Amino acid sequence: MPTILNTIKVISPVREIRFEAERRIAMGILVNGSPFRCDDVSMQRVGEIVQAFGEGLVAEDGVRFSTAAGVMMTLKSETQVRSIFDAMRRYRSACLAASALLQSNPPANSADDSYWPGQEIVAL
Repeated sequence: MPTILNTIKVISPVREIRFEAERRIAMGILVNGSPFRCDDVSMQRVGEIVQAFGEGLVAEDGVRFSTAAGVMMTLKSETQVRSIFDAMRRYRSACLAASALLQSNPPANSADDSYWPGQEIVAL
């Protein structure tokens, strides 16, 4: 008969590290003190905004949207959007680099903040 002791699935340390990296990437960076996700969908959206500014497709009043945290943002220049996008890319890269390093010698607690990069901070 199955019990909690014999049905718990053990996750490998490497898999735990990968999950932790993805969790931190999803939590993202801070823009004007508010959380700003760095997941694939957010990266794509911000990249499209950068491209729209570059192609002159953005109206004079800028791009307005609400973050996942419910913060309303208005970006009025390609420079503003580019600073967010570049910070997102740096943070994702740093998380992936930390993950790769940890996978080579997994620690007992891969969720410990000391193993991971600090959140990028963008002030607009």
